[in-house]
Amino acid sequence: MANFEVSFPAIVLSLTIVCLTAIALYFIAARMQAPNKVKALSWALLGGHCLLGIALVDSGLAESGDAAGYDLAGRNIAAFLGGESRLAQLTSAGKQGWPWLLGVLYWVGAPSLLIAIAVNAAALSVIPLVFFHLMNRVHSQSAGVRAAVLASISPAWWFWGSLPIREAVNLLFLSVFVVALCLYTHRRHNRYIAYMLLAAVGVNYFRGSLAVILIATALVVVPLSSGKGVLRGRAPSVVAVPLMLLLAGVGQSAYSSVGGSLSSERAAEIRHSQSTRAASGFAVDQGGGAGLVGAAQQIVRSLPQVALGPYPWHLVSIPSYAPDVIFWWVLLWLAWRGGRSPAGRKLRLPLVLLALGLMAALAVYSGNFGTLIRLRAQLVPVVIPLAALGLLTARRSFSFKGTSLGLRDDRELAARAARSG
Repeated sequence: MANFEVSFPAIVLSLTIVCLTAIALYFIAARMQAPNKVKALSWALLGGHCLLGIALVDSGLAESGDAAGYDLAGRNIAAFLGGESRLAQLTSAGKQGWPWLLGVLYWVGAPSLLIAIAVNAAALSVIPLVFFHLMNRVHSQSAGVRAAVLASISPAWWFWGSLPIREAVNLLFLSVFVVALCLYTHRRHNRYIAYMLLAAVGVNYFRGSLAVILIATALVVVPLSSGKGVLRGRAPSVVAVPLMLLLAGVGQSAYSSVGGSLSSERAAEIRHSQSTRAASGFAVDQGGGAGLVGAAQQIVRSLPQVALGPYPWHLVSIPSYAPDVIFWWVLLWLAWRGGRSPAGRKLRLPLVLLALGLMAALAVYSGNFGTLIRLRAQLVPVVIPLAALGLLTARRSFSFKGTSLGLRDDRELAARAARSG
């Protein structure tokens, strides 16, 4: 392969990662009592992302930019672990998780992007099982299967997740956080708080200050979940939404003050550069205040673009983004249907809170549609639970026949009610 090094130790380590992941997927699926179709889907994702990642790297799409920088940082860390050199400042705070993971694996095996591709494929293959577990717990096996399917077909996940960069592992941490957040509102076990904290720590080392948004959401949702039915209706959202955004804003400012994130002024510079230098840039800067005030003004101006952009008339000039945008629009429509269903009402507030926080962050840091679509892939785990419920209601509305995606919902729910009764 012309564009990246492949040595025997790297091949052995990569195959070991893939084989161990395949075995782990089998036992995880068995423990979750997932149907064979979900197990086969996870295996297919494991192999598919490996093949696509190799093809993308070998074609030269990953020779520059983030992939090359992370690869070089991983090699330096491996040399440091081997006692061959001193360790210098390699990456900024919030990005050090991926280089260190690569460095340890490079030290164990040999420096090669093939190892990074195997790790990313392993991370993405676990995500469908994570969402199957959630929806099987809170609703039905049919909803779990649909959630697993939705977690497998995101075009942005297939492209960016298959590249040897930090996106795939970060998506796994985000998915674990979303599942733990939803399960806590459903069962209110303390172990789900521990899972949320662990996932937030992982996000902190792969996506930096986004962890602040996760923690702010948990700080609002956990107290609101203490009473039965408190997350239903409109009254909690009147308090929860501004409180979460305030906590996230204050947390981001504190994070920036210790050098862990970009300042609002630096974020404005990057946003302006993205907007003016890229063909897919959109005008976002129209003056405004500094600090939290300026960030709030920016969020109000850019939130529609983050939520729905690029619009159809933009896709005429950037047609390569069409699959991602169409998938996102369909996912939003399904989530809207699922949020109106009885099963979605309890999940609606925590997921909307988290989505608003993440979209606010994207509004502050994004200046062109290319960057936006890449970063908006982090919103897909937040939307999947409601979208899976929406897929169920869409099936009923259009009178779809057959059970290719799972058991019949009414029979399954009746049987579950009889067992619990």
